[in-house]
Amino acid sequence: AYADRELEVAPGRALMRPRDLGKLIQALAPRPGARALEIAGATGYGAAVLAKCGAQTTLLEPDPDLNFAAVAALGACGVDNVDTASTDITAGWADAAPYDIIMLNGSAETVPEAWLAQLAEGGRLGVIVRSGAAGHARLYTRSGGVTAFRVLFDAAPPVAPGLAARPQFAF
Repeated sequence: AYADRELEVAPGRALMRPRDLGKLIQALAPRPGARALEIAGATGYGAAVLAKCGAQTTLLEPDPDLNFAAVAALGACGVDNVDTASTDITAGWADAAPYDIIMLNGSAETVPEAWLAQLAEGGRLGVIVRSGAAGHARLYTRSGGVTAFRVLFDAAPPVAPGLAARPQFAF
């Protein structure tokens, strides 16, 4: 937390800068009893923060080794209100939906529709959307069955696995 930079945890994977993660969690405003999903949770730090705020949290991590590390770290810290799953992250985790909070630990070039569909009424999705080297944290909110977003701050953590935009042909 003292070095405000991404921390590589596996080849091609890094934890977000503590400042950016903190700002995103603050914007999501976790409350006791909320249902939360952390996507690309890596070692479980973000899930632990959400859980310590009282949210019943599910950590979704595509890398089985990182998922195993998260389970071990959460257990060692006595965090018992986090469930974990290791699977493709683009589909979210419908088993525990709908969620009051969904957070991506990393960035995406496209936001999967499945994540938006898994938001509860009044639910919030915190995600950093990148376009090239630039990125902007967005807070999506579902209200009246409609989901809209507002930009929070600039950030550009690495793109999470499977969330790069597909290359398109252009003249």
